[in-house]
Amino acid sequence: IFGILKAGAAYVPVDASAPAARGAFILADCGVKACFVEGAAREALAGELAALGASPRLLVIDAPDDGSSLAARLDACDAAEGPAPAISSV
Repeated sequence: IFGILKAGAAYVPVDASAPAARGAFILADCGVKACFVEGAAREALAGELAALGASPRLLVIDAPDDGSSLAARLDACDAAEGPAPAISSV
């Protein structure tokens, strides 16, 4: 979480055991651009998000590994959207 905040992003916790519609509403209301989701929940969440007119990038995480698959997915997001703007402190 600290790394997310240091990068200038926000962490929005969503209860994975709640109905997909509830999670989709929270994500759409917060205007998230990317969301980590388990493969089994992706389909339901994507449908609920589409019904709300939201389309965050869903990054599917299925199994723990050394972090290389997560790094590859994040790099692909950067390549598609361009790097995040630099954050300067005042």
